[in-house]
Amino acid sequence: MSKELENLEDLRRLVEKRYSLSIISANVVVNDVFYLDAQGQCHKGRLAAPLNQPTPETLGAPHNHQMHWSGSQPCYLNGSAIPLGMGGPVNVPLGDTIYTRHLSIKPSPTTSYSTYSEMIEHYVALISAPAQSKYKVTPLTGAVYDVPEDTSPFKVQDTFSAKAEILDLNKLLTNDRIAIIGLGGTGSFVLDFMVKTPVKMIDAYDFDIFAVHNGFRSPGEVPFDDFGKPKTELCRRKYEPFRHRLSFHNKRVGKGDEALFANTTFAFVCIDDGELRGEICDMLIRLGVQFIDVGMGIEKEAAGLDGLIRTTLFTRGSAPVAIKEVPLDRRDENNIYRVFVQIAELNALNAALAVICYKQLRGFYFDERHYYQSFISLGSSNWIGKGMKYSILEVEQFPDSVQPGILYWSKKFKISAHHCACGCGDVIYLPVDPANYSIRMDKRGPTLRPSVGNWNVCNAHYFITNGDVQWAAKWTPEQITAGRALEEARRDAYYSSRNRSIRQVLLRWLRILLKALRITR
Repeated sequence: MSKELENLEDLRRLVEKRYSLSIISANVVVNDVFYLDAQGQCHKGRLAAPLNQPTPETLGAPHNHQMHWSGSQPCYLNGSAIPLGMGGPVNVPLGDTIYTRHLSIKPSPTTSYSTYSEMIEHYVALISAPAQSKYKVTPLTGAVYDVPEDTSPFKVQDTFSAKAEILDLNKLLTNDRIAIIGLGGTGSFVLDFMVKTPVKMIDAYDFDIFAVHNGFRSPGEVPFDDFGKPKTELCRRKYEPFRHRLSFHNKRVGKGDEALFANTTFAFVCIDDGELRGEICDMLIRLGVQFIDVGMGIEKEAAGLDGLIRTTLFTRGSAPVAIKEVPLDRRDENNIYRVFVQIAELNALNAALAVICYKQLRGFYFDERHYYQSFISLGSSNWIGKGMKYSILEVEQFPDSVQPGILYWSKKFKISAHHCACGCGDVIYLPVDPANYSIRMDKRGPTLRPSVGNWNVCNAHYFITNGDVQWAAKWTPEQITAGRALEEARRDAYYSSRNRSIRQVLLRWLRILLKALRITR
């Protein structure tokens, strides 16, 4: 019996009755659930339900009366379907099994399950009874199955992700090694959000102490004993009990620190010093590390505080334009007495926007616009975004390094090239001729038709219209296959018609020549 099952009394009782149970990704899994299909054949499926744990050592009542199911429709002995309230398709991967259906069975029309054991026994009895009767099988096998190694970064079960059914989306983040540079106002909230995100590891950097003013714009409690101590020490004490692979470095990051970020896959730059920001941005760009730089400019006006909150995303594609958008110099002497305000809720909002942008880049959140820079204007309550924009450059041959934001067009070789609009850094080459793509030039910018689908790399799908990127819906694998077949058919039709036209012209000229030679009428 696993330690988790042994510690949860309700589940331990089921194991003692010889139910085969596992705990995977904060779900209880019921193995060896035999059932009949419509033809009377015996199969084996699995049930699963997210755990409800008020504390790491206790188990509450199930969240609801539903369970996930990995098999097909269970049936009675006569082949009719057992009414199990089967809902629409779901995608819940647990270990080596994908659960594709919700089952919904209440103990009675007016009651709920008070324990997991009550719910599991009720479900198993309904599903397995016909198979038990016909084939003399039993779900009480007592079997112990290997479960995947627990690689969770958290020191408690992630019951939140299990309940929200986002385990499949979590996989998009689990290999990231995050760096957070600066643990001031915004940086401390970024850390707070990322500690609860299932990334592989986090390295946090700051060289300053936790001063009194920091207590007014950082998350959580503010014990008086914390003032005057290094921020990294306080953050370590606060967050280490919650997760693994969390490291703090009491250090000022700058030029020459490339070795610290050799394995970093994404970084958040949360500092005020423009010159230092420039050093860090240059270093991360050279290393090829994707990162987000945050900042705000909030000032006291006659009508109250107003200004902008900014997040700027640096990828291989966006870095050359993004670097021009962030402040990289010290405040000049004329502005030395200006007061720039940071307040906890604005720091939290700035951090939330940055973390959302990171998760959009990874595909965790849907991203229709793919902005590399976003502003929120306090006074107007507007969210303003900047996306990739293309200018046209006619060339005979492409340069060794294709630059982002430029659509290169070689009329001689009938081909174009541009960086993918999503910022992934992939260079896309497209044939430009009547059978493939067309380019129309306008003073506002180039228009490329039809749409671009980068299906082999990032699944980006977009149009370029007057230089602007217009995002289109992502295609399913079936749509991609059908689209490629349609393109191939269109090309075949075009070249076949051209070949017919050439044959017709040659035949006409041959007839004229023969007529001139009086060989034919």
